[in-house]
Amino acid sequence: MSNFLIHVLDSNVITSYGMPCCIGEIQIGKFKEAFEMPLEYWTIADYQKQWKAGIERIKTYNQSYLVAELQDPNQAPRAVLWVFYKEGDKIYIQNHMLFRKRFINLLKKRPFTAETCYEFISPRETMSGEDPISEWVIDLINLTFLDTKYHGQPKRKEIGRVKEALVDYFVYDNEYGSSDELWQNYSTMI
Repeated sequence: MSNFLIHVLDSNVITSYGMPCCIGEIQIGKFKEAFEMPLEYWTIADYQKQWKAGIERIKTYNQSYLVAELQDPNQAPRAVLWVFYKEGDKIYIQNHMLFRKRFINLLKKRPFTAETCYEFISPRETMSGEDPISEWVIDLINLTFLDTKYHGQPKRKEIGRVKEALVDYFVYDNEYGSSDELWQNYSTMI
């Protein structure tokens, strides 16, 4: 899966349930969902900064997330999160909510800020009782390739070439003549 995007869809401020909000959107493959971003506690820039930091974080940590909605934790604590769990070169994405007593109890231990928010990640679970938890999967290399900081730069071309060569070697007919030794040497160079 190569399509991943989270962005502000409409920055015009609306009122929803008595709170100022704007509209964000997340896309994971063919899945697309718009969401309201409360602006009483965080600004649009705060959300965007956290999204960028959350995407960067998953490249070096096994867990991260993107905050889609955050109500003032001191008034009506509620957060909607897109949680990333990295296992190997795959990233599993789940939609989580923190609210009511559970979130209030967590907030007693530490505040929820852009810096501390990652401490609120729970371990990955794939079942809720007898029901599977919905999740989406993307490849780490696709997330790196789609990173806007590489657009128009030589590094993006190299990431694209590496992705193509990896797919050729592991999935198709190895037309490029790659070998295990080549990939081991490449991974020690980076």
